[in-house]
Amino acid sequence: MDAQVQTLNAFIFVSKEVHTAWSQSQQHIQISDGKQKLQVEYLLYGTYRIITLHAKLLGLADIAESEKVSGTEHDGGAFRHEHRQYRKMDDYADRNKTHPQETFSYTRRLNAELEAKTAKLVRQAEEVMARHKDTEIVVISSKIRSPEVQSADDVAVLEDSIDFSLAKTISKIEEKLEKGGLPDCLHDDDIIPSIGNEIGAEAQIRFLKAKLRVTQEELDSVVSECRKKDDENQNLKSRLKDMEEENARLQRTIGMQRSQTEKYKMLSQEANKKSEELQHEVIALEKELENLKRVQKQATASQSAIEVRLNRALEEAERHKVELNKLKQSTKDVANQELKTIEELKMENKKLQKQKGELMTGFKKQLKLIDILKRQKKEDTASSFRKDQKEPERDLC
Repeated sequence: MDAQVQTLNAFIFVSKEVHTAWSQSQQHIQISDGKQKLQVEYLLYGTYRIITLHAKLLGLADIAESEKVSGTEHDGGAFRHEHRQYRKMDDYADRNKTHPQETFSYTRRLNAELEAKTAKLVRQAEEVMARHKDTEIVVISSKIRSPEVQSADDVAVLEDSIDFSLAKTISKIEEKLEKGGLPDCLHDDDIIPSIGNEIGAEAQIRFLKAKLRVTQEELDSVVSECRKKDDENQNLKSRLKDMEEENARLQRTIGMQRSQTEKYKMLSQEANKKSEELQHEVIALEKELENLKRVQKQATASQSAIEVRLNRALEEAERHKVELNKLKQSTKDVANQELKTIEELKMENKKLQKQKGELMTGFKKQLKLIDILKRQKKEDTASSFRKDQKEPERDLC
């Protein structure tokens, strides 16, 4: 913004210098061709309009108009309100921070118009320079020729020189030219102050051409700056498009999140209710836990007694186990001894069975012998009885 302000101040200074030089020469010289003189005057007016448009571009149109009416001269009066210009430019920049796209598009469009107008003015200045190269310059009064002297060619040249985009302003100027005289802005003392120094038309046109070249260079710098701003504007547009897409995506996300938020609110309310119920349960469980701790303490005390008794029982069991092992060992020994005894008894039993068999055999033999002896005895008894019976019979006989 500071560079644009400096460029604008340079434009104002160049315009005033050009108008001052023209007013100085206008008092003592007269171009032989009134049409060419009118072209030069209208060229100066076009330069002033370019500066005014550039002031509008920067939001300083009111400053440019104030410079027109304030009566300041070329010796430094154009910079009298410099502080106020900076302040208004800062206000304009602050107002347009929220709409950078509109500002940049307007800047680009207006700078393109300014560039075209400046190029046309430089071309017209070169044509005027070529026409006046061999023309004699005579010192006369600075009054402008009446409209009766101007021909239809003058009007045609004017129409060529003012082919600007500001159609309304130019139409008003043409009406004034047809009625007579130049626009009032060309006779304003602030734009064309009268100083009595003499200057030739060729020198004046060289000076004008030099000033216009300086103005063109400064305008080129402004145009390059505006192109940079235009590139920045394109970047901002792309960023804005991305941000709009991002905003749309975020809006969709926000909508989804809102629905999810409502859902989560309901879930949160349900969770709060469950939390209250759980808190009541926690209180009940804490009471139960206290009771369990109390019972656990009692159980721990009883467990210690039980452990003592268990240790004693384990010791008893270990002792009984040792005794059982000893008893088992002794029982095993006794069993082995009994087995040996049983074996011995079995052997003796076999012997006894054998002896029994022998005895039974002998007993059977003895029984047979007894039977034999009994039969013999019976036989002996019977025989003796017969004998006894026979002896009495014998005796009887």
